[in-house]
Formats: sequence, C-alpha cells, structure tokens
Amino acid sequence: MKMAMERSKRPPSFIKKLLGEFTHKLEIPPAFLKNFQGNVPKKVLVKCGGQSWFISIEESDEDYHFSQGLAKFVKDLHLELGEMVIFSMVGHETFEVVVYGTDRCEKTISTRSYGRQPCAYAEGKKGRFDVVEKEEEESSMGVKCYMPARHPYFVRSMRKYEMRWFYLPAAFVREAGLKSKRNVVIEDPLRRKWPVRLQQYVNHTSISGWSSVVRANDFAIGDTLMFEYVGGRGDAIALRIMSRAGRNGASAAYEKLA
Repeated sequence: MKMAMERSKRPPSFIKKLLGEFTHKLEIPPAFLKNFQGNVPKKVLVKCGGQSWFISIEESDEDYHFSQGLAKFVKDLHLELGEMVIFSMVGHETFEVVVYGTDRCEKTISTRSYGRQPCAYAEGKKGRFDVVEKEEEESSMGVKCYMPARHPYFVRSMRKYEMRWFYLPAAFVREAGLKSKRNVVIEDPLRRKWPVRLQQYVNHTSISGWSSVVRANDFAIGDTLMFEYVGGRGDAIALRIMSRAGRNGASAAYEKLA
C-alpha cells in the first residue's frame, strides 16, 4: 500500500532515446498525452540543471512532438545520439529532465546557483543581468526574450483575474526570502521601476499596485511573463516578457527598446 501511494505522488513521465533527427523533432509518446487532459499546450517550459528552455509542441498527422527550441535544448545540454532523456511533468506546461548517457549512468549537468548576489545596477555596472538570449523567440514576438541566470524566478501565463490581482507562488516567496517583506520594486521590461506593496496572508502573498504595472505595459490575458528576484536595493523583482498572446510583435515602445 505504501509503495502504491509513493508511486501515485510521482509526476507522470516518459523516456526518449535520442535517435534520428532528435535535434529538431522529438515525439511525445501517444500514451502520455492523456496527462494533458485534452489540452495539449503549444509551448512548455523544460528545466534541467538550473537551466530552462521554452520548447514548442507541434501536432502533425502522425503525432505530437517537441520542435522549436529543441535544438538549443540539445546544444546546451550537449545531448548525443543514443543517450536517454526522462521528461517528468511537474506542471501542465512544465517538465523537469534527467539525462542518462550511453553508459546508462545519469549524466552530470552543470548547474547555476541561485545565490542572492547583488544586482548589476547596485554595483554600478552597465549590464543589468547575466542572461542568455533565446533567439528562437525574437522573430515571432518582436520582443527580446531572456532566460534566468542565477536568481529565484517563475513564469506565468496571465489569466483574467491576474490582470488586477496577482499572487506570488509560495515557493518563490520562500526562496527569495520575501515572506517578511512589505515592499518590493518591480522593474518592468522598459527598465521602469514600480514600488509596490506586498500583502502577506497566511497562505499566500499578493502584490498591491500590480494593476498599474499591467496598464502601463499593455499586458493582456495569455501573455507569458517571467518574474526574477534579483534583490539589491528595494528587493527588486525583474519582469520580462516571454511571449505575447494573440499579437504579432510588440508595441512601439518595446520595438524601440529591442
């Protein structure tokens, strides 16, 4: 009974052996699709060794498969023919990955620490983040897309109620040390700084003043945003646009920035 309960707590997963043109197409096993409950996402976040990638899911006549973004995932992890990758579904649009080499042993993946280091502007440097640009996204969005480097972060696709009320994930609040904080600064994609207040409740933490950030940045339902805690003066949370929902490109202000 105990073993059955432990198995039920494990996230659903599947194994892929890297064969053929695996750098551009990787099939999702048909039997695994039931875990999406009839709503297969068009894009998922894949995490491994402290790194993250957005990879598209495409449907063809034969199958559903990972496509755009897969090449960078393969390159960054130095994946090779014959290796095996375990994809564990830890959220509807999030996977965690473990890689096994051709020797059948788990492959060592370099990690990035999430230490609370001072942010760049506090040190008087010109650069704001140690980031990796994800080139595959730029042409379709008209907005530069950034991946997190070394700080706690989360990614959220905006829902209707979040246009006015926004709740921070408990794990993010805990890792960033924000549970005892009352005020933080949100730095939007145009580098504007928004002092906001944190409303601390027993089971959640919300942002007071969030609707002003939404209006000023013309966010819409379905936009995918990344929130990265970078600390420094004012306990800054950097806000970046990962994708715009139903819009080809960005506003003039964002295009000028890019």
